[in-house]
Order: sequence, then C-alpha cells, then structure tokens
Amino acid sequence: MIPLYLANWTLLSVARFRSRAGLAVWFAGLREGMRGGHGSRRPMSWRTVLRLTRGGRPPIV
Repeated sequence: MIPLYLANWTLLSVARFRSRAGLAVWFAGLREGMRGGHGSRRPMSWRTVLRLTRGGRPPIV
C-alpha cells in the first residue's frame, strides 16, 4: 500500500503546484523524508484505514 499511496500523493501534489520554485521545495522535502532519520515506522492497521475512510479521508485518494 505504501508505493501506491506515495505515487498517488506525488501525482496530486505535482498537479496542484503553479510555480516551479514551490515544486522544487516540495521535492526537496520529499527527498529529505525518504532519506530517513525519522525514527521507526509502524504500518497503518486496517482498523485505522476503516476509520479514516468512514471519516471521509481514505488513505488512498
């Protein structure tokens, strides 16, 4: 689910930007986040996915 979510979020974000400078800053942040150093990650449980979906914010847009 992680690659699908990340690809979808990237496509939506790129489509929303109007300036190249803003897009460059966004990609710099994405690279920094992908590099690591943010602690351990726990996978999202299916219960959380259901709660987000019921609340109108599904994890996959």
